[in-house]
Amino acid sequence: PRELRQLLFQNELDIDLDPLYLAVGRFQQIAFDASRPGGPLTPEQARQLDNRLMWTERGFILPGPATLYKRDEGWFRHVIYAPSYAYGYAGVILRGPTEAAADMSLEDTIEQLGSGCADK
Repeated sequence: PRELRQLLFQNELDIDLDPLYLAVGRFQQIAFDASRPGGPLTPEQARQLDNRLMWTERGFILPGPATLYKRDEGWFRHVIYAPSYAYGYAGVILRGPTEAAADMSLEDTIEQLGSGCADK
């Protein structure tokens, strides 16, 4: 999100990213707590952890037919990583709000932040 913060500053878009950073911090803490060593996992524990990771990853996918900013293909729906609209397959973190901020669109940036952060 460093790129997003820089674009917001450069383009004078007044958007508070604190809720986003708080959510990232909570996610990091949960991931850290889950990764504490406690010995080798049993097959059942490994399966449960794998399922939790799968459901966590699914939480970062926008529901269909929603799509990311400037994409109407309908299959670029991952909130965290997606190919850049401007640079092809080069991945962008938080692509929707980052590219909306690059276009200096306050309304679109807020909308993209909302679609990626709501209920997460």
